[in-house]
Amino acid sequence: LEVTTLDKTHDVIIVGTVSGVLVYDVYNNTALIQRELIDGINCIKVGKFNTYDKIIFCGGNCAVWGLDIEGKDAFWTVTGDNVLSLCLSDVDNDGNNELVVGSESFDIRIFKNDLQLYELTETDSVTGLCDLGNGIFAYALINGTLGAYNGNTRLWRIKSKSHAVALIQFLDPTLLVCAWVHGKIDMRDPATGEVKLKEVINDQIAAAFIDGEQLAIVSTEGNGISFLILWYFKIR
Repeated sequence: LEVTTLDKTHDVIIVGTVSGVLVYDVYNNTALIQRELIDGINCIKVGKFNTYDKIIFCGGNCAVWGLDIEGKDAFWTVTGDNVLSLCLSDVDNDGNNELVVGSESFDIRIFKNDLQLYELTETDSVTGLCDLGNGIFAYALINGTLGAYNGNTRLWRIKSKSHAVALIQFLDPTLLVCAWVHGKIDMRDPATGEVKLKEVINDQIAAAFIDGEQLAIVSTEGNGISFLILWYFKIR
C-alpha cells in the first residue's frame, strides 16, 4: 500500500495484491490504473527514476516492474528471488536516483537505470530499505539486524532481539527513525548509527509515518500515538 500524488492535484492510493496493482482515486471514487501482474506484489515504491518524474515500482516474485503514471511499462528487471523491499536513493551521488532492491535471498541489489550497479550480501531476508541522502541508505533484516551503506560500503550495523517494522528518514536534523515491532522507537545518526533519541510504547507497532515534524505510530491494537520530534531536541 502506498499513498502518493500523481497529477499534483490530490493523493491516490496504490494497492498491491497477489494478482496485480490498483491505483485508486478516492476523491472521484474511480480506478485510474489497474494492471495484472501474475507474480503478485510484495512492496511498492514511487519516485523519480531515469527520465521519469514518477515511476510506480512493484516488487514481486523474482522481478521488479515499473509503471508510469498512465500505467504503461517503464521498467522491468529480474532479481532472482522474492522482492521484499524497495527504495530510491542517489547511491553514487550523481544527482539521479538508483533503485535499491531487497530480497528474500539475503541480497541487496542496486540498479542504475536498467544495469545492476552493486550486489550486496547480508545475513537474512531484507525486509526494509530507506534512503537517507548523501549516498546513504539504511536496511533492516528479518533477524533484527539494522544497518546502513554508503554506496557499496557498509557504515554500521547493530543486532536487536526485535525486528524493524518501519524505517523512515527525518530531514531536519537528518535522522533514521526505526520503529521496532515490540514497541521500541529509536532515532539514529545515518552515518554512525548512534542513537540520538529513543522511546518505548506499551503496544506492538504495526506501522509508522512522518508528517512534517510529527512521528505517528500505529499499534497492532489500532491505537495511534504522535510524537513531536523537534520538541524532543529542544528539551533534551
